[in-house]
Parts: sequence; structure tokens; C-alpha cells
Amino acid sequence: MVVSPETFRKHIQWIGSEYELMGLGEWIERAINKQTLPDKACCITFDDGWQDNYEFAFPILKETETPATIFAVSHMIGTQELFWPNRLARILVHEELKNLRNDDRSWLMGIITFQLGVRPTLDQVSGTIANAKEYDDNRIQDHLNSIEDTLNISHAGNQALADWGQLREMSNSGLVEVGSHTRYHTRILPSLSEEAVSAEILGSKHLLQEQLNRPIRLFCYPNGDVTDFAKRQVEAHYEGAVTTQIGINRSDADVYAIKRMAVHDDISGRRSDLFARLSGWL
Repeated sequence: MVVSPETFRKHIQWIGSEYELMGLGEWIERAINKQTLPDKACCITFDDGWQDNYEFAFPILKETETPATIFAVSHMIGTQELFWPNRLARILVHEELKNLRNDDRSWLMGIITFQLGVRPTLDQVSGTIANAKEYDDNRIQDHLNSIEDTLNISHAGNQALADWGQLREMSNSGLVEVGSHTRYHTRILPSLSEEAVSAEILGSKHLLQEQLNRPIRLFCYPNGDVTDFAKRQVEAHYEGAVTTQIGINRSDADVYAIKRMAVHDDISGRRSDLFARLSGWL
């Protein structure tokens, strides 16, 4: 799930030649108010608020004066904590997995898509992460904590996410709108109680508004997972939300279920591939 700076720069150039690049918040505002929309509009979004959004993407956005939206995980900002999929991926390539405690080993054997002792491929790591999502967040965290203790792996890593200063700089530029991606992201909404869902959806909004000193209008469902209750909460407190469902949004789209298209290097590195992706052919 990588786009190199070189490819990103090309994307903006190519898309700008065929589409009107605009901020997602502006598109949603116009759609809600039945105002005129471009025949072909394109909005750029980033999930999680990675530090490389600031380091690599932001300079290109400024250079090309391109608007974008970053959905930040509020309570992970300014920490060295890793998302559990990153922690699990780091564990899966460790050479001493056979030394785990029985309960941790049993849990891991139930989700891995490869044989212990064999270094997994990227696809096998991705498949294992997908299988782990069937478990609730607390159980995942408990096993990861225990496994990391056994293997003497730190629970944290280098700064992975943009910090508050970097987010403020991007937000204050007028090009980047920051939206909410919940407090912790890994707490998948369908697995939580209604009270916990509300805490994730509203707690993130409140902290982002407090730190950035501006309204937080947009929301992104973690992993694209949503329940009726979660959507009602988002509808009550935000102006729009995005999913991971692939597709094109018409002017009458449900602004709380906006579709998107991922454009990673391997499927969009050439102009023809990018437009095939955006057209729904690839």
C-alpha cells in the first residue's frame, strides 16, 4: 500500500489534466446544498495521518496547489505506539516464533496463513492480519503484548504518524483538511459496544478540534467497517464520511458512505493504469 513521491506527483499531473481536483469537504458541501458540481471531480484522501504524508506528500501538494484530506487517528498522534497490524507483521517475520507460550502459539496458529519456521511473503502477512481482525481488539492486544514480551520486542517503534505540529502546519496551509479516523483505529467499530463506538467517533473529533483549533467535518470508518449505530453517530456529528468501498460517487451519493479508489504504485504507476483504475476497469 505504497505510492512513491514520484508516482504521486505524476498522479496529480495526470488527474489534473482530466478532472477538477478539489477538496472532499467542498465536494460534500456542494452536494448537500445541491450546488453545481464539476462534471468530473477528483478528491485526494490519506488515511491514518502517517508522518510520510507530511514529509513527502505535503511538499508536492503545496508545489501543485492541490487540496487533500488526511484522516488522522487522534489518540495515536505524538506517540510512538504502533497500530496492531504493524506489530503483528513485525512478529510474523521473527525467527523464534516456536518459543511462544502455548496460548499465544495456539492463537497465532489459528490465524497464520503459512508454516511456522518459514519466512512469510507479504501476501501471507496480509492474509494473517485479515484473519486476526475476526478477534476483538482486547484479545488481539493481549496476545501481542504477551508475544512481544516473550520475544523481547518493544511495543513501540519510531514515530510513524505526523505529530501535532506537522498536522497544524498542514491544516493551516489551507490545502489540507484534517478529518477523524477515530481515536485508535484498531478498535473496529462492529466489535465495540455502543458506548465505546461513541467514544471513538466523538472523542477523536473533540481532540482534533481542540488541538487544531478548527472544525472537524469529515470522518473515515476504520477498515471501512460500519454499523447502523455508528453511521447514525457520524451523521449526527459530521458533515460526511468515507468508506473503503470502491466506486464512483454521483452528485446524489450518500455523503456518509462516500466510495473511494486506492491507487497504489503497483496498479497505478502508468497513466493508462491510473485511468483504468479510476474508471473502474482495473
